Amino acid sequence: MSEQTQQSIAKGINLVANKLSPVSNFITASKTVTTAGTAEQLGEDISVSWVAIQAKTANTNPVFIGDFSVDSTNGYSLAALESIVLPVANLNLIWLDATTNGEGVNIIYGK
Repeated sequence: MSEQTQQSIAKGINLVANKLSPVSNFITASKTVTTAGTAEQLGEDISVSWVAIQAKTANTNPVFIGDFSVDSTNGYSLAALESIVLPVANLNLIWLDATTNGEGVNIIYGK
């Protein structure tokens, strides 16, 4: 990885870190896609400051994160153990789909 790429990644991490609100506790959960090709909301109507999403270890294919239009070929792709942290106001704003039934993500979020 080039030094320029490393610096760009570090800048992005700092931007996200500056947007995250400190919390006194963390809540963890998991979400499994029942039927591949059918998007599901990541969570119920739960107000949050941020959420970290990690594809489950046992996933054999990518899962996709996005808005209500996400599908099993379109969205932010996460392979097994890959993760993303998003500043978001509510869990129900994030949608998930998978290419394989029964695969999903683990999440941790702060209020």
